[in-house]
Amino acid sequence: MSYTPLLTDRSVAVIEPVTRQHTDWLAASAGGTFMGMAACEDGHPEAHAALLRQILTNGIGTRRMGVATPSPDYQQPVRRLAFGLIGTARQETSDGGQCAEVHELAFPTPDSLTAWLGRIAATGLTGPFPPNLRWCVAEVRKALEHLHDPVRLARSALLASTVIPTAKELRRSLVDAIGDLMASDDPRTAQAGRILDAYYVRCRSDHVGVAHRVHLSRATYFRRLDHGLTRIAQQMLARRDAP
Repeated sequence: MSYTPLLTDRSVAVIEPVTRQHTDWLAASAGGTFMGMAACEDGHPEAHAALLRQILTNGIGTRRMGVATPSPDYQQPVRRLAFGLIGTARQETSDGGQCAEVHELAFPTPDSLTAWLGRIAATGLTGPFPPNLRWCVAEVRKALEHLHDPVRLARSALLASTVIPTAKELRRSLVDAIGDLMASDDPRTAQAGRILDAYYVRCRSDHVGVAHRVHLSRATYFRRLDHGLTRIAQQMLARRDAP
């Protein structure tokens, strides 16, 4: 469930108990939406993602979105989505110690929307990774996609490292790394290794087929896949930086 009313004189009067001294500031600019409520049953990450997409779509459509929340669980993703902090609402005795932070995300020009989308694409919603790791994860994925094509694998940017000078060495390193993941004592990592082995090394099926083979939902499957790619990238960076 979600409640995202347009910012009008009527709705501003309703949200004033939450936004308090910042209400006039929100009402000063015409248009926009306000995220008054967003709730989703636990255990359904795909529903959480769909709800977030719908809320952001509404906000982008009106070029402005406000939100007020006392919950750190909501404040963290709001900051990662690059909402700007307007301020903290005044605390009252009846609040039980909870103060709501009031945030705004606005797109006054098409360029500002483009810049925001670029930032989200670059850093994701989980916060920025070290640039080298993010680059390496992407290159590991590309290399695995060409694992059985020596010509295209020879074009991999990973070969710029003196640790892995040839396509043959790169292929062996990737296959060995996947084998190490499969042998891990950590069940999540071992499962990630089996997924990478089935999809990239043995080419047994497409992603849907491999997910079915390992009895995972699509969401969990892709989380394991990303986990495996990240672990391999971390290993390669560690080898590169080793004295």
